[in-house]
Amino acid sequence: MSDGHFTLKHADLPALDRSGLRLPGLVQTGRLAAGSRIEGPTSIICTVTPGAFLDIGAFCNLSGGTVNNVRFGRYCSLAAGRSSGCTNIRPTG
Repeated sequence: MSDGHFTLKHADLPALDRSGLRLPGLVQTGRLAAGSRIEGPTSIICTVTPGAFLDIGAFCNLSGGTVNNVRFGRYCSLAAGRSSGCTNIRPTG
């Protein structure tokens, strides 16, 4: 995966789950930025923007929302309806 491209199929998910990585949010992603890292055990069910940089620590639960270019330490959660690291969000104040 040196260029960041990968193919993750639903058939791969059970083996990853046994390793402590629940990654169904990455099935449609197809590519992560170079240097991306996911430390298990972790759960990524949220939408991940193709080409995003991810640095995700262990024991995270990203079960909703959208992530793009983020760094989460250990024991972090992201709930449904939230976005983090998205470049199309602009401050209003």
